[in-house]
Amino acid sequence: MSTPFDHARQLYESWETTTTSEARQALEDELAQFDERTNDPTGEPAYLRGLIAYDPNFDSEVQAGEPTLAELSRALQLFERAIQLNPNHYMARMYAGHCLHDQKHYAEALIVYEQVDVERLRADYPLWRYVKWLELKVECLMRTERQEEALALLAQVLAYYETEPPEELAYPVEALRCLPTDHPMARRLLALQA
Repeated sequence: MSTPFDHARQLYESWETTTTSEARQALEDELAQFDERTNDPTGEPAYLRGLIAYDPNFDSEVQAGEPTLAELSRALQLFERAIQLNPNHYMARMYAGHCLHDQKHYAEALIVYEQVDVERLRADYPLWRYVKWLELKVECLMRTERQEEALALLAQVLAYYETEPPEELAYPVEALRCLPTDHPMARRLLALQA
């Protein structure tokens, strides 16, 4: 579905790959045109501003690392605003979950991840994005002491890593982060990454 903000999204994606000050300025200029439309029903301006707030490297030529708690809080507010305006904005939900996850609010993050429209996620994005969504849920389940559910879901994740080409998937950070290194599934994941 095409929205009036596709151009702004393209500028954001261009910035992601170029990280030049010109690309950042072009996106800021584009978004400035939308600031007066803060109640736009698509939720795109809030979503894009949330992406910028979530990415600590956006306004810096130097790689800043992970977002700070203040950046995560601001990004979460923007993603929640996008969801309020457009309850079907599944990527705003995904990133709201990321913000909560990064703040270690695992139970809340899991609730938000469960609300992501998985069919649209799978249809609109590469496979790695879906598998990463599964992994994020695994970590949330493990951190909230729901190990049996987490391990069942991790078995699905592992199946993807065992059957899909490595270039189709992202490194399984979350799955490995929540398992002891001697866990059989962790050993299998690590062996596949070698």
